[in-house]
Amino acid sequence: MRQSRLSMLSGSMTARLGNYAIESVRVFTALRAKPTESEWVLRSYAKWADSVAPQTTPMQQGLPWITYGAIDYLARQIGPGSRVFEYGSGGSTIFMSRLGASGVSVEHDESWQRLVEDKLRAELPDANWRVLHVPAEERGLAHPKEFRSSSPEFALRSFERYVRSIESFEPESLDLVVVDGRSRNACVHHAANRVKPGGSIVLDNSERIEYRRAAEHLEGSGWIPVRYFGPLPCTAHFGCTTVFTKPR
Repeated sequence: MRQSRLSMLSGSMTARLGNYAIESVRVFTALRAKPTESEWVLRSYAKWADSVAPQTTPMQQGLPWITYGAIDYLARQIGPGSRVFEYGSGGSTIFMSRLGASGVSVEHDESWQRLVEDKLRAELPDANWRVLHVPAEERGLAHPKEFRSSSPEFALRSFERYVRSIESFEPESLDLVVVDGRSRNACVHHAANRVKPGGSIVLDNSERIEYRRAAEHLEGSGWIPVRYFGPLPCTAHFGCTTVFTKPR
């Protein structure tokens, strides 16, 4: 029985490693990743394998749903005293709160906002973090394209109030902004002057063509990008999360 179980485990691990390797090659080819950018894919395997084993979600594990290189970046950069603004919410909210940061997350989905808020208060009752519900507004086709979402289900809705919610913060007052929600190009554009010199914007799914404008805007203004390729926790999906650092 012991030998049978070990054989089954070995077979499962072999299959998992094979799928991981295939997905790595696909991502390398599609994104034309440089060797220095791609090392995170190889370094992330053990953490990724641990995350998928219990068949849970990033929210349940308190992990950001971004690549592991970017998660490690957050762990190094965030601590007590850090001020963070987050477009979207979830495991990342729990993760950054555990590190001692203070912050605000804006979430367009009210049911998800309540779920995140409940988990945050249950696990970290003293956390200095707010999760706000900021829904999209019905505007029809007349609203500016800048505040639209690329998702067809929101074609007639505007995320202007959602995007502009960061304007309640003073310019150059934030250490970090995480952009992992709706209308990301507009979010990046409006977040840029709220970040301190030396601070960062984290853009998830930066490999997607529809977010290229956000990357070009920051790089054109002298922000320094570092791209982290690899798997996402608790799923077979691979992608890219880019950290842009504002020049001092």
